[in-house]
Amino acid sequence: MLTNANQSEAAVEAFQKAIAADPNYADAYYQYGVSLVSKASFGADGKVTPVPGTVEALQKYLALAPDGQFAQPAKDMLTTLGTSVDVSYKNPNAKETTTKKKK
Repeated sequence: MLTNANQSEAAVEAFQKAIAADPNYADAYYQYGVSLVSKASFGADGKVTPVPGTVEALQKYLALAPDGQFAQPAKDMLTTLGTSVDVSYKNPNAKETTTKKKK
């Protein structure tokens, strides 16, 4: 609601509190990242310079929810920001699997 009411500072604070309360709340990272994207600056060369924390928030969303409802928009924003998209999430609870090479 704060984002839709153009209260971006209050929205950023709310997303930070949500993340602090639950560090695994993927959607809070996404919304936090989106809020920070709106604060990016654009250079004369057209390069987008995100504020600190933007890329990290979007990457964290993708780490927590690689197939989440906002995965593609997060990847698109990261691409626009000129960063690589890292989707190599490894579930810490998953059992190790080994694959045999075919000869």
